[in-house]
Amino acid sequence: MSERHSFTVYRDRWLRGAGSTSRLLRSNGKQCCVGFYLSSLNFTDDALIDNLCTPRGTLPDSALWLGVGRGCLDDGVSDVFDINDDGSIDDEERESVLTQRFAEHNVDVTFLDSEATA
Repeated sequence: MSERHSFTVYRDRWLRGAGSTSRLLRSNGKQCCVGFYLSSLNFTDDALIDNLCTPRGTLPDSALWLGVGRGCLDDGVSDVFDINDDGSIDDEERESVLTQRFAEHNVDVTFLDSEATA
């Protein structure tokens, strides 16, 4: 089993509930939860910018559970993308389910309003 990893999602920059328009990182600084996770694994902004679900670069073994590189809609791709992008659920439910999904893979996620509140 891999070591536990932790990362933070900052709500003021978190792109969620946006359906298929979500990105790992947009040019305006907004990013989906997976974008925050990959940033915490030392992926650069250049590797994430304007990518739907596949960063430029090689995922570490600890992140292979995401299933990225197959295409965002393929079987076997983690449902964290769908949960992040689902416009029919509220943020409280979204945060709860995402926290569970990441925890299943030894990843702790914290949600904060902004980096100023960290």
